[in-house]
Amino acid sequence: RSKEMKRKKNAFYSFCRGLLYVPVKLIFPVKLIGKERLPLADKVVTVSNHLSLLDIALIGINVSGYRHILAKKELAENKLFGKLMDWAGAIPVDRGAADMSAMRKVYDALDKGEGITLFPEGTRNKNGEELQAVKSGAALFALHGKCDVVPIIILHKQRAFRRNYLYVAPAFSLNEYAIGGRVNGAAVASASGRIENEMLKARAYLEDYVSNKRWKEEKKAEKERKRLLKQYKKEAKLATKNLGRALKELR
Repeated sequence: RSKEMKRKKNAFYSFCRGLLYVPVKLIFPVKLIGKERLPLADKVVTVSNHLSLLDIALIGINVSGYRHILAKKELAENKLFGKLMDWAGAIPVDRGAADMSAMRKVYDALDKGEGITLFPEGTRNKNGEELQAVKSGAALFALHGKCDVVPIIILHKQRAFRRNYLYVAPAFSLNEYAIGGRVNGAAVASASGRIENEMLKARAYLEDYVSNKRWKEEKKAEKERKRLLKQYKKEAKLATKNLGRALKELR
């Protein structure tokens, strides 16, 4: 039955993604940096900064793959929207308390080899300039699931009909913090610090990439790589031809 429910949630998630794909892409065009790292592993914890309610749509559309999204429980208070969230595999979380029900759902998803997406700042960053303190949930989930963490950074609050920037940073493991396989308070605290540092590093990279237009350097490097490859093929072809001539003369 659980496999059947997973298929249904996957199907509904895919349906919603397909329905929203074109409108979101047209209204909120995104330059995706780090797309060579896609697709992500099925079992992964993705962590993102949180600037607006549109963050979920922006990540879901641009970073393919089915992952359970952790969202504030207030969004599920409307019965219809709450049911839609459930069908899509979203997990409502009570941000004001230790939500054991939500934790069990996350653990269950990870134990089944599924991924999750959450916003470890805990609430929207209305300023958007600096990353807020990272809560411990992301570290706890990644340590429990023994899976990699992937920071996904959005540069600024979404702007309609203007280019937005989203960065998929390299994955990293937290297994080193669970000494002997034990997940205690010290391990979670250290792992949370690592997640915050990696998110800050990813945000700094994205800011530098955009402000200095690093994609121009990448295009130049790619053009040079293709030129060198073309030259190498030409030289290899000529060398093969000359070798053939030399062998023919030896006969």
